[in-house]
Amino acid sequence: MRLTVNDVMFSYNSAPVLDDISFELARGEILSIVGPNGTGKSTLLRCLDGLIRPNKGSIFLASENIRNMDRSQIARHLGYVPQSFDTVFPLKVLDMVLLGRHPHMLWKRSRSDLEKAYAALQLMGIENLAMRNFNEISGGQQQKVIIARALAQEAQVLLLDEPTSNLDIMHQLEVMELIKRMVSAMALSVVVSVHDLNLAARYSDRVLMLHQGRIVAAGDPLSVFTTDNIAAVYHVKARVNTVEGRPHIIPLKPLQRNEKAKE
Repeated sequence: MRLTVNDVMFSYNSAPVLDDISFELARGEILSIVGPNGTGKSTLLRCLDGLIRPNKGSIFLASENIRNMDRSQIARHLGYVPQSFDTVFPLKVLDMVLLGRHPHMLWKRSRSDLEKAYAALQLMGIENLAMRNFNEISGGQQQKVIIARALAQEAQVLLLDEPTSNLDIMHQLEVMELIKRMVSAMALSVVVSVHDLNLAARYSDRVLMLHQGRIVAAGDPLSVFTTDNIAAVYHVKARVNTVEGRPHIIPLKPLQRNEKAKE
C-alpha cells in the first residue's frame, strides 16, 4: 500500500514542529527518519497514524485521505509502535498482542485471533513470555511485544518509533533483520524513526533527514549520509566509509555551531 504525504505542517501552541513535509512510501520499502532530538520524528509518525492532525497538508493511504477514515479503518492498514507503552492495569503479554487484533474482531476474540497473536510472538522469538505480565518484563522485551502487537494487527504499513532504543546490539540487529525479512516476504511498507545512523544506513531503502522540522536531505543512504549533511544537521565531524555498498558513519568530534567539517 502506498503512503503519500503532501506538504504536512504541524505546530504545538503555535510553535512549529513540522514544516512542509512531503514524501511517498511504496509497497515493500523501508524508509528511515533520522535527525537530532526534538526535530519532529515522533510527531511525524503520530501524524501519519492519525493520532494528531496536521495544521496543513494531507496524508493518503492508497487513494484515501486518512482525514476521512475513522480509527478502526486506519488501524486495519497502519500499525504504530511507540517508543514506550505503559499500562495501568496488569495485562498478560498475550493479551497485549491480542490488542492488535481489535480492528478485525467482530464480537470477541476467535481461535484465529489467538493463532495470529501466537504467530507474532513466535516471529519475535518471545512466545515463552506469553503468560508473563507485560509490566514485569524488561524494557527490551516490552519493545518486542509491542512490535508483535503491530504484526498481529496485519497492517500493511508499519510505523516504528525507535524500535531498537531499549535493545542491546545483538537484539537491535535481530529486530532490524526481522523487519527487513518481513518487508521482503510480506510486501510490507515501513517507516522507522532511528537514532543510530548506521542502523538506518544498513537497513533502509530510503532515508529522510530532518532538522528543525524540515527535510534537509532525502534519498538513498549513500546520498543522504554525507559528511556535509551530518555536520550541518548534527554538528558533528564524521568520516563516512562505504562498506558492502552502504555508508558507515564514524563520528570524530563535535563541531562548534559556526564551524564546518574539514578533512
